[in-house]
Amino acid sequence: MNYILNSYWNSGIALAELVSSGLLMFFISTFMSIFKNNKNNSKLTLNVISSFVFSIAGTIAMIVGVGIGNLISGIGRVSGNKGIALMTPIFAIMQSIHWNAFNALPMILGFQLIGTIIGAFFYIYFIKIYNLINKDSKINKHYGLILINSSYYANCFKEVLAQILFLTIGFSIFTLDPLVVKDAELMLKGLYLTLSLFVLFMLFSNQEFFLLSWNISLVSLLISYYYKKTKTKHLINFLISIFVQLSIMSIISGIDFYKNKQNYA
Repeated sequence: MNYILNSYWNSGIALAELVSSGLLMFFISTFMSIFKNNKNNSKLTLNVISSFVFSIAGTIAMIVGVGIGNLISGIGRVSGNKGIALMTPIFAIMQSIHWNAFNALPMILGFQLIGTIIGAFFYIYFIKIYNLINKDSKINKHYGLILINSSYYANCFKEVLAQILFLTIGFSIFTLDPLVVKDAELMLKGLYLTLSLFVLFMLFSNQEFFLLSWNISLVSLLISYYYKKTKTKHLINFLISIFVQLSIMSIISGIDFYKNKQNYA
């Protein structure tokens, strides 16, 4: 894994992050808009569908992103290395800390953000085209934006619980070395991550879910601001969520660092 994270530039990884982040933004926003627009859906139905889409979208985006990155760059075909797609800034940072390799971090974070922005543009234009074709059942593009309307205290409490579970589960998956772990084990871990995310999303579906990716939430805020839909509450809750996520990440990474230090002592 150090081979990947110590490289300042890797076309396969850059493309994998770009594609996977873009697809994640597009899938989540598009399906949320479509299902929220259907007034016949009950709250429970919407929660189940949203949780399923969130978890599956992440898996599909990761597989497609890595596949395209590997295909275009020749990773695996030439060097025997495998690509990765972390998709979210928090796991990119956790990976870098775990492996003590930070050279690739700016590249990964940059292409994650660019991919998310591209995914947002595709989402907006998809909704425009859909509404032109289906004039009798137009979709409100704001339904696909990830904005938090709950109180500050409720959001903070929810994020603490959610991020402890989310980051602990994600850390156990994303810190695996794809150059060492067998493909079958990676697939099983991927399935475990998908099922775990579904359960987590269901648990917090009544509380507007939790912070998955800074980029998705940030781009949602910017789009909302452009359409004059952003509230001060949305921005403050976004900052609270980031603070909580970074705090939980610091604790988990600190424990990991201490364990590694003990193992090599």
